[in-house]
Amino acid sequence: MYNVPTRYHLGETAFSNDAVMSGIGSISLDTCGDVRFFNLQGIEVKNPSRGSVYIVVAPDGSATKQVIR
Repeated sequence: MYNVPTRYHLGETAFSNDAVMSGIGSISLDTCGDVRFFNLQGIEVKNPSRGSVYIVVAPDGSATKQVIR
């Protein structure tokens, strides 16, 4: 609970905040997913071909550019 005195033109008043605070408690990542491949235009590729450059996104969200060999 907050009691904050505030001065206005006509005198002094108090502000009180009895509201319950809420928010995000925790964030969990799905680390059991599959690696995803995207071409350089950002389109997801289900079957990457050899010799092409792809953006590879791991299940944890990290991304790298790789040439599929």
